[in-house]
Amino acid sequence: MKDVYLHCLLSANFKPKNWKGEIIGRGSFVTTYKKLSEELGMSPQEIRTAINKLIDSNDLTKKTTNKYTIITVVGYDVRQNSSEETTSKPTKRATNKQVKVEVVKKIYEQEPKEPIHYITERLFENNLINQNEVVLIDSVILECLELYNAVDVAIKSEYVLKQMSTKQVANRISYFKTSLITNLNKDYQQAQIKNELVSNDDVDMDELDEFLTQFK
Repeated sequence: MKDVYLHCLLSANFKPKNWKGEIIGRGSFVTTYKKLSEELGMSPQEIRTAINKLIDSNDLTKKTTNKYTIITVVGYDVRQNSSEETTSKPTKRATNKQVKVEVVKKIYEQEPKEPIHYITERLFENNLINQNEVVLIDSVILECLELYNAVDVAIKSEYVLKQMSTKQVANRISYFKTSLITNLNKDYQQAQIKNELVSNDDVDMDELDEFLTQFK
């Protein structure tokens, strides 16, 4: 969700712009869920969910038509001014993009990092996911933990990612989520990814059980 918010901050207009006869104010920008999906490498539904959560937390507002959406960053001016006051005066006038990057950097440093689930930590420690995937993978893990057994989620997450490492996957997060849920909805003997069967032998069960006991 934080990635979506930071992307909105970077995309927001630094000053009002005329777009097809409509003035899009400072702190706002025109987009579509499809465009955001392509820019962030997330599914349209994941984008929609993140945007709605950010609206509920009063971080964003949106105005939607049948063709596009106008997203506004709540308190954009406050955040912008705060960043400008704490940044030393440059010898040359900063570009809009440079100022936005400073705003995002300041906000990211000030806001506490959300704790990552131990299953996600394990996947990262085993080099199955990259650092820039941790937050998005963790959101998938947390979503699955609301519906499925933790040991199942841990085992099948590891299996799915190992299988993905042998494939050319365009959108890893979306593929991971779809494949994980598919596997979680089936028995070990029936779970498939591209007709490849899951086996308990694919995971070191003793190692996993020992790891999980510290969290019980």
